[in-house]
Amino acid sequence: MWVRTRDPRRRGPNQEILRQDAARLAEWGEWLRRAVADPDRIRDASPVAGAWHFRCRIHNFAPALQQVALERRGPDGSWETLHARFTLEFRAFAARRRSRLCRAFNVPIDSPADRLRLAIRGIGQVAVGAIELTDGVHRLAAKGRRKKILGRPARTRGWPDLDLTKNRAVWNLRF
Repeated sequence: MWVRTRDPRRRGPNQEILRQDAARLAEWGEWLRRAVADPDRIRDASPVAGAWHFRCRIHNFAPALQQVALERRGPDGSWETLHARFTLEFRAFAARRRSRLCRAFNVPIDSPADRLRLAIRGIGQVAVGAIELTDGVHRLAAKGRRKKILGRPARTRGWPDLDLTKNRAVWNLRF
């Protein structure tokens, strides 16, 4: 199928992923060699992980096609997406009306001083909870609410407005 449908002179997506992984592996190997010479280096960010990790739980409880994104505020005031993941919950004749799906969301970050927010894009609602930052030794829990529902209920009629470039809801986080 690939030979019949793809240009043999172009790299495929799997080949590109392998090339990027090989470059990251080489960079990590170099970082490990430097860390052996200077063990204090392991407390800093590496090519494969941040010095800190943002963690939370995403609960699908209603029909949704969401993209949950962790964003960091830059020095110029703009927000950059550090990582995003999709959630999907549907309703069909054979499906349960409400599920109890819960997914982990883990994103490496450089510093607990970073200004962070969760952004929701897409259709429907999700609940987010168990938010924390950790460096593996220390744990910082999010201030304020322990769990929050983000987004708007999905439409029950008509064609949904699926725009994954626009934030439907945001939660500014404080630790």
